[in-house]
Amino acid sequence: MKNVFKKIWAVLTSLGLAVMLILILAVFQVIGSVVPQNMEPEYYAEAWSPGTYETLKTFGLLSIFRSPVFVVPAVLLGVNLASCAISIVARFFTKKVTHRDFLSALYHLAMFAMFAGFFTTFRVSFGGRITLGPGDETTVPLKWSETNWYRFAPKFGLEAPPDAESDFKIRLESFDTANVEMGGELFVKDWTSSVQVIENGEIVKEKDIEVNDPMVYGGLKFYQAAYDQRITLEIDGEKVETTARAPLTLGDTDWQVRPVRHGTLLTDEGPEPIEPYLELKPPDEAGENVRLDRGKETDVSGHNVTFIDFDESSVLTYKRDPAVKYLWIFWMVFTGLIAVRVYIQEPYRRWFKKPEQ
Repeated sequence: MKNVFKKIWAVLTSLGLAVMLILILAVFQVIGSVVPQNMEPEYYAEAWSPGTYETLKTFGLLSIFRSPVFVVPAVLLGVNLASCAISIVARFFTKKVTHRDFLSALYHLAMFAMFAGFFTTFRVSFGGRITLGPGDETTVPLKWSETNWYRFAPKFGLEAPPDAESDFKIRLESFDTANVEMGGELFVKDWTSSVQVIENGEIVKEKDIEVNDPMVYGGLKFYQAAYDQRITLEIDGEKVETTARAPLTLGDTDWQVRPVRHGTLLTDEGPEPIEPYLELKPPDEAGENVRLDRGKETDVSGHNVTFIDFDESSVLTYKRDPAVKYLWIFWMVFTGLIAVRVYIQEPYRRWFKKPEQ
């Protein structure tokens, strides 16, 4: 029984287990920062294909900080850190402390700080989305009620912040789409939202938010996530309002309204403007799309269809996660200490110190 306990203790206090768990948590932290969390199903349906949405949902990546894939490694890391701390304290009481023990204590403190950061992320992070058309401005909902802290605090007689709104506004100046052509078809390469942050009636920040270039302000990080299109068609003389990817029944055929193509086309000679157009997709995958140029009447299944105009809005997601920057700091500290241990301390001990008798 004693040998079994020693083996279990050796596993719980092993550096390999700690590094593996930290790497797992770091990967999920990155995923949680990139993939918007706890959004409405409609948002994911618009942003991704149904297959991608189902895959992310199945693996719990849409609410990752509440998912077992994150919570279980976090709890195991806590157990590992506690076990290592007990071992280090016990060694100090033996009065056989070496410089290796001090370094070990330091990187275990760094690991504990990272664990505290993961725990903070799990408890207090939240996010949401805002939709803005050019010229629109809005405050940002601070959804404290969606955090674990909001549900956890009252059990211990603590008070969690109520839902509120930011003391600043986000204004969208313009929303631009950059496209590339491949195989004769246009594909979106990038979206750019030119935004202003307005506080006390003054512009305090301006930023072009792109897909991989978010804006940070007021403890929130804003990402370019998607777009929303409201499309006006005229069918046999009657105006019809619809949206991108919505079904459209013409006669006995159910078409799908594809997003309006517009913005700029990136070519080797430079960007070129695209005259807006949209396509109607038939239910038969083998069938060809019907292109509708703006203002031009086109016969579709025996109906006169004209693409009149469209309004487009930018969809920004935002996230509040105060622990992220500290996680990166302590991760670098931990990595640096491990490097000292592996590349400096251990070689010195191996080559310049006499073997202990």
